[in-house]
Amino acid sequence: MTLGSPPQSFRAVVDISQVDVVVTSSECDDGASWSGICNSGHFQYHGSWSKTTVPSTQLIQGDYPLLLYQARVTKDRFSLAGLEIDLQGFHEAIEAFPDPFTPWVNEFDAILGLSIDDHDSVAGLKSPLTNMLENDVISYGIVSIMLGRWGRKIGLVPGEIAIGGINEQMLKPSTTVIFIPVSNRIDPPHAESRYLNGTWQVEAQSVGFTWYNDTSGENLTVYHELPANTGTARFDTIWPSLVLPAEVAEPLEQIGQPSRHFFSHPVIPCQRISILPDLLFSLGGKEFILRPEDYILETVNGQADEDNDCIWTIESIPRLPGRTGDILRLGSPFLRAFYTVLDRDRRNIGFGEPRWKSWADEDIPGSRLPSPRGRD
Repeated sequence: MTLGSPPQSFRAVVDISQVDVVVTSSECDDGASWSGICNSGHFQYHGSWSKTTVPSTQLIQGDYPLLLYQARVTKDRFSLAGLEIDLQGFHEAIEAFPDPFTPWVNEFDAILGLSIDDHDSVAGLKSPLTNMLENDVISYGIVSIMLGRWGRKIGLVPGEIAIGGINEQMLKPSTTVIFIPVSNRIDPPHAESRYLNGTWQVEAQSVGFTWYNDTSGENLTVYHELPANTGTARFDTIWPSLVLPAEVAEPLEQIGQPSRHFFSHPVIPCQRISILPDLLFSLGGKEFILRPEDYILETVNGQADEDNDCIWTIESIPRLPGRTGDILRLGSPFLRAFYTVLDRDRRNIGFGEPRWKSWADEDIPGSRLPSPRGRD
């Protein structure tokens, strides 16, 4: 994405649970701080370089996962994939304090918020999606996402984000996108932190699996039904794992037997992927299957084979004060398995089989894909 005139480029992480756009300022200085985010080679916003900047004296405190920051509220010309907004409000961070052990903080320069509502903006700003709709830059409030992935059987699959429509060539031929209504659960006023407000979420009924034990010759069936009217699945593009009820996560861990190391993801030998079960989710009354190849990441130093370790992405739901019911947090391992359509107009979330599932005999289309189009 870019900000300013002439445009200043930033590598942005797409966060569907965040409202605002956040960049670091050229005035940002870590000084004696251990954080290093301001002085570590990130692209920074230079207001003095832009002819269209609209600075302000409004300061806000931002609380982002694993990152605290103080920012000035600024407006400037914004562009994403050729879609332009004359004045987009954003957070220009002048101080930033990330968790020092966050590995992904060095991979991007900005946060691009594409949540379903603008209500939780710290400074009362409109999201880029809202501004694009109100200024007739796009006709539909749709964001379609295909997260990139790598696997031994499919090779490298490029990711894509389509603003304002659906790119049907990213879908498997003859696939129907299954849409689920968004639920409206919010955090209670006394909750310690925001977890549900403004997120893309649906009602969740159950999660489980059936596993055949080669040693005993018996089937192990684990089925967990979530509380009626309170079970919720929250989708999250930046969360690298699946947060499931302990009733499911713990027996699954007994099968996978992941190894844990200090300050690193748990791993399993890649050959164990073949013995793991499919996960079955009932969401919004629809069933979705997640294969072991989806929830185990086949990547070690950019490649993986049966002799290497693969990343284990299953976590147990934490018991949070002030919240009732089970809240599944379905991060990138779930979303990577589908072509995901976030329909803000109709308040639906759609999932379709991605085209990479039939790419065994095809070339990966990559940049040859046509422009996205709307629902018509």
